[in-house]
Amino acid sequence: NIHCASSSWDKTIKIWNPATGACEATLHGHSDWVHAVKFSRDGSRLASCSSDQTVRTWSVAHGEALRVLTGHEQSALCVAWHPDGVHIASGSVDRVLRVWNADTG
Repeated sequence: NIHCASSSWDKTIKIWNPATGACEATLHGHSDWVHAVKFSRDGSRLASCSSDQTVRTWSVAHGEALRVLTGHEQSALCVAWHPDGVHIASGSVDRVLRVWNADTG
């Protein structure tokens, strides 16, 4: 299935069906503005980053959080998956780029 995702100031992430325009899931877990979301290459997971200084990974199929990655000292503003599907890069206002292992943190 093809999905779209949106991030919001209301601390949520929404998973959308682009064919119907329907919201299929609302993901809760961040405690502040969610700035960016990015699907893994295979579309099974989503990474998000937030002003709560965390990066989170999510199961798209189950709509649940998989891992919370902590280490930024200020708002995390951007996130991207490496093509290997294991590593995530995130950038923050703290002027640090972090590379994470999505499976182990």
